Amino acid sequence: MKAAIAVILILWAGLSRVQAYGLNELLGIPLWNSESLWNDTAKDTAQRLDLEGTANGAGEFYRRSFYGQRNVLGVKLYAMDLYCNEGRVQRVVLGFLNQADLVNAVGYSNSKLVDLDKNLRQDEGTARTKLIQRLGQPVVEDTTEIWSWNGHLFRLRRDSQSLTLSIEKGQYSPTRATDGKIYEQDQKRTDLSSNVRRTSSGDVYIDDIPPISQGDRGFCVPAAWEKYLRYYGLSFNVYELADKGSTNIFGSLWMPFADRVSGKLTPYGYKVQYVAGRPWEFETLKTYVDQGMPLLWATDAQLLEEWVVRNRARTTQLPASPRYTSLTPKIAGHGILIIGYNANFKEIALSDSTELGHEIPQIWVPAEEIKLCDMRQRAIVILPPNSRVAPSTGFLRPRWY
Repeated sequence: MKAAIAVILILWAGLSRVQAYGLNELLGIPLWNSESLWNDTAKDTAQRLDLEGTANGAGEFYRRSFYGQRNVLGVKLYAMDLYCNEGRVQRVVLGFLNQADLVNAVGYSNSKLVDLDKNLRQDEGTARTKLIQRLGQPVVEDTTEIWSWNGHLFRLRRDSQSLTLSIEKGQYSPTRATDGKIYEQDQKRTDLSSNVRRTSSGDVYIDDIPPISQGDRGFCVPAAWEKYLRYYGLSFNVYELADKGSTNIFGSLWMPFADRVSGKLTPYGYKVQYVAGRPWEFETLKTYVDQGMPLLWATDAQLLEEWVVRNRARTTQLPASPRYTSLTPKIAGHGILIIGYNANFKEIALSDSTELGHEIPQIWVPAEEIKLCDMRQRAIVILPPNSRVAPSTGFLRPRWY
């Protein structure tokens, strides 16, 4: 890993003097190839930054973990996420010090979490000073400081567990429309049912789900929500969701996370619904999938690796496999999306955010294994404005995921 990071440093050093009026030198990474990041192709930018990722439909996602061994704006960088759409860069999120990545960093100890708030404030001050020197004084909105430059918005955000810099497409305006704040540039979806695909063999699935990866972090629930919300065109990133949902080093509590994040969505007409039916029941799936709405599902992920391997051999249906009637006592709680079904073959399609499964657009699983691996939490759907589905509720004991 150290050798790979050393190669990246050499590449970045050689490319640091490319245009953009010194912004590459300011950040210490070859982010710009011209005056506008939004003119650059996704693949060229990912290659320039040495990021890895995948595409699904128009959406592309690239990332890399740096474990605090790379500096940007004079502070340690832990991860970089690159969001793209239709072959072009849409947004870059630089993850500095944060609780999830700190746990995975080399030399981690519990004592570092004790000083997390102090270190977050210190790193924020360092990054902020460098940005002010180049871009002037920021506009402050809650916990975010915003700079605007040549069609780029720089958002430096510190919350209780993370410090991030998001570079987005747009210009700052204090009089922006209320519902425009949470949408990715030009990405608001209006006809979700147009994303539903049907095959002659009976597959019904939601296409064009953004390929988000959580990396090696315990961020499965925030990442699953991020996939869902980005599919709707909403611009929340995984760090914001983790903070809003109170994710910590143990993971996320399923229903408290949903309840907290729903408060951020309801002012814009979105409603979080706890599904009354079970996720292995095809009538339940038809209610939502046929309208282009995924389901958030809490699963015991013991079989995830096998599901991924088995799925690669699927043509019109899954190959024959051992029939599971029970699982080992180990609980591997995981948040994932249900995005399709095949009632003929009794199979259900998933969309995953782990490094293992995020590159596969649909992971097909026997419905009986969905039932076996269910964690007995209510599945969740996010209803867009003017949805035809009436909200319902249902509660069980929360667990960590």
